[in-house]
Amino acid sequence: MNSGRHATVAGLVGSGLGVSLLPDLQGLDTHKVVQVRLNVPECHRSIGLAWRIERYLPPAAGSFKNFIIAKFS
Repeated sequence: MNSGRHATVAGLVGSGLGVSLLPDLQGLDTHKVVQVRLNVPECHRSIGLAWRIERYLPPAAGSFKNFIIAKFS
């Protein structure tokens, strides 16, 4: 979720349409939303990278894939 979506979700919460777990948001309008820091349990996010082996992978995408694999292996 990018920061634009985070702001949208925070706006929905501020409108009374639910609750959400979001990363620490700088500049969050706290007039309608309350931030509660969660320390336990420790929260983590898993992000994956996938591509189809039998499909063409443009050079820029291939370079990005190789960079990510090398950086996070």
